[in-house]
Amino acid sequence: MLVMLLALGSYLMSMFHRVAPAAIAQDLASAFEVGAASLGALAATYFYVYTVMQIPTGVLADTLGPRRILTLGGIVAGAGSLLFGLAPG
Repeated sequence: MLVMLLALGSYLMSMFHRVAPAAIAQDLASAFEVGAASLGALAATYFYVYTVMQIPTGVLADTLGPRRILTLGGIVAGAGSLLFGLAPG
């Protein structure tokens, strides 16, 4: 049950990160003083990292187990969100 709740929470956080840049595009552009191209690159960074990490995450999930990987992934994603929110700009 705990693993299922962690997986659901991770999925919801993943969906949030996919749509958040589009929802706050104007605020991001003004806060970081960037144009459309830079903002697009910022939003695309999520998908680049997501793509690159598919195979290593699968290998780690097979060796360490899904519970540890989901917990670690949630912590890393949460820390990344916190750091992004606290970024000066």
